[in-house]
Amino acid sequence: MTTYRIVNETGLAALKHLARTEPSLFAEPDAARLEKRMSEAAGGEAVWGSPLTLQADLSPLEKIEEGGPETDAAFAPTVRAAMPNLKPSEGLNEYVWATVNCFAVPKYAPIRWSSSSLAKDPKRFSNFVEAHWLKGNLVTARRANAAARLWWLGELSSRAAAKSAHLSADDMLDAMANNVNLYHQLLSRPNLL
Repeated sequence: MTTYRIVNETGLAALKHLARTEPSLFAEPDAARLEKRMSEAAGGEAVWGSPLTLQADLSPLEKIEEGGPETDAAFAPTVRAAMPNLKPSEGLNEYVWATVNCFAVPKYAPIRWSSSSLAKDPKRFSNFVEAHWLKGNLVTARRANAAARLWWLGELSSRAAAKSAHLSADDMLDAMANNVNLYHQLLSRPNLL
């Protein structure tokens, strides 16, 4: 188990400011510099809130090769296992996902989304960072946020499997992850399951 402090409102505002002014900080493999700059951008105000204890190791997300995993199904169970008691309402919490993406697995989002055209366009890179690292509570954010989309995929496949007499959570996970149109529709409407 590993415990992090969840960024608070001030911390998230500082991260969003840095996403606009220094987005390259988010692509660095070591989160220490980002954490320092976040504290500086907050002007001495507290940037941390309540603790977030991860029940499982998220380091496999950091060991992916350049270009990302073969499918999101490869890592959805890892993220869900790390946060098995996270309620769906908490799964919409952008503070949680900013913490996970920026500090628990800082290498994952830059590698996972490196092939995106936004990642390659310096003028639009700040929007890219905000979408994939920081947003978590909007419908489109559940589809774009690096860690949130994995947790939601694991959560929704488990919910669907619980209602199926024939398919396991792994079967549902593979089916959803390999059909991005279905996956995005379910992420947009999680109450369907």
